[in-house]
Amino acid sequence: MNRTVILAISLVSSAPCAAQQICLWEDPQGHKTYASVVVKGARKVRCFDQYAPPARSSPPVAAGSKRGGAEEASFPKVDTGTQKRRDDDRRRILEQELAEERASLEKAKRALAQSESADSDSRSSASRNARETLNSHERNISAIEKELTRLR
Repeated sequence: MNRTVILAISLVSSAPCAAQQICLWEDPQGHKTYASVVVKGARKVRCFDQYAPPARSSPPVAAGSKRGGAEEASFPKVDTGTQKRRDDDRRRILEQELAEERASLEKAKRALAQSESADSDSRSSASRNARETLNSHERNISAIEKELTRLR
């Protein structure tokens, strides 16, 4: 019988008894069971009041929502000058990466041209590899340029 069904039956049958606790038990194989009685061969992980949900330390923060109160106050602040230096460093690094990717793209274009002019036996494999490399550099350049436009 499924453990969930057993748990549901035990919860329904023990509902009048408010003093019982439901505990989470874990057996050596890692299977977890919720029960109001001792589960043989398993260790007790934690117990819950049967009619109250487990207490949470803090409410979950929805993605994209603002943090409130004490969390916001303890969040580190950066002054404007420091943030500007960080942004300038990031822009400089991205521009350097862009220049390197453009140079690599030119090398990849030359390699593709050479592989296409080679004899037909080795041409298909070398040409395919060169085309994949070229496409990879083109995607990298596009991503870096997109990131740079977000900074400006």
